[in-house]
Amino acid sequence: TDCNGLANGQCGLTDGSSPESWRLPNRFELASLVDVRYWEPALSNSAGTGQWTHGNPFINLITNGNYWTSTSYPPDTEDIAYTVYIYLGSIGLELKDTLGPPPLVWPVRGGNLFG
Repeated sequence: TDCNGLANGQCGLTDGSSPESWRLPNRFELASLVDVRYWEPALSNSAGTGQWTHGNPFINLITNGNYWTSTSYPPDTEDIAYTVYIYLGSIGLELKDTLGPPPLVWPVRGGNLFG
């Protein structure tokens, strides 16, 4: 819901986007950003020639964070969703009503590439 409500002027956005332009990525989309050649974080730079550094290509990234995906865990779609831990590049599961610090969100916009 929070991702769908993002728009220009919120959270530092200056892109002219409107509500419902942004969404939470599914587990395949978010995991596709992971580059297992690296860790701390498991991301490459824009060219794919080295490890990610701030601003190349992402800003305001919390590299030791667990990020929500929009994909629920099939045996328990009500209570559990997939997450991606960018620090190591691993995919995990998290209770949707977790009592600890909740996973972060990484809003995306555009088509859903992987269903």
